[in-house]
Amino acid sequence: MGWWRALVVVVLVLPAAGCRSDAERADRAREEIFAAAKSLPGVENLQVTTKAVKGGIAVDADVVLRPAEGRTAADAKALRAVLTRPEGVHGVSLTLLVRRGTTEHDGRWYDGTAGLPAFDGQVGLWGHVIDTGKYQRVVAMRQSTTRFLVTAMRWDDAGSRPAASAAYRDMVAAGTAAGLRTEDLDLTVRPTERFELGSNGTAALSDPFLAASERLAAFGVVRSLSASSGPAAPHLRIRVYPVSPLTEAQRAAMRETLSAARLLGPDLQAVEGSGAGRPL
Repeated sequence: MGWWRALVVVVLVLPAAGCRSDAERADRAREEIFAAAKSLPGVENLQVTTKAVKGGIAVDADVVLRPAEGRTAADAKALRAVLTRPEGVHGVSLTLLVRRGTTEHDGRWYDGTAGLPAFDGQVGLWGHVIDTGKYQRVVAMRQSTTRFLVTAMRWDDAGSRPAASAAYRDMVAAGTAAGLRTEDLDLTVRPTERFELGSNGTAALSDPFLAASERLAAFGVVRSLSASSGPAAPHLRIRVYPVSPLTEAQRAAMRETLSAARLLGPDLQAVEGSGAGRPL
């Protein structure tokens, strides 16, 4: 009976020891991150949790960052390097609040995606848009099942607002410079409350589409306008929200603008109002 009792003790104790070892490794990773983060530039607040998962250690970080001028992407990359440094780190989820002057910008990498190689390019694009200083808020988000999303917004101080088309082209160029395909991005600019322009998982918007969208948004009867592209047909979408229901003459003028840009056709959905809307 003695040997049987000893065997039972071994079977019961060993798994418990293994669990403690996993927890200890996660705790050590957290301690290592905090120790290294003390020397990071721009970090105002850092909250980190670590836990043992299948394949290693998962890191979840919530960080407030105030980078030096032009250093948003560089400081965020330095932070990510610290978060991924401990041995056994399997994935990093990151919520990052960037404070620049009086503006705040938030980036969220869910599902461990901040630990993937694409992070450098993604934060390079997001950081570039923030560092232009043209926007009140720049939001970035990445989930394992979605494209990388960047939305840039500003609607005060009309004198410093970026032109929508120019701002969109700059965002596309910054993404390309960071090694990102436009087809892998959801890019949106909202320089005013009246105008939203963006592409969602498609090639960059064409110059004729950008120019026509700008002209439609400038119509005095337009309260707001959204112009975008998407992967599902019809690929181009324009939605006009008028101050009051459009007259037939106003609708004809808008159709003429689209026709002059050679946009009218089955690949364009242009509607007035919300929901199903009314075709222009």
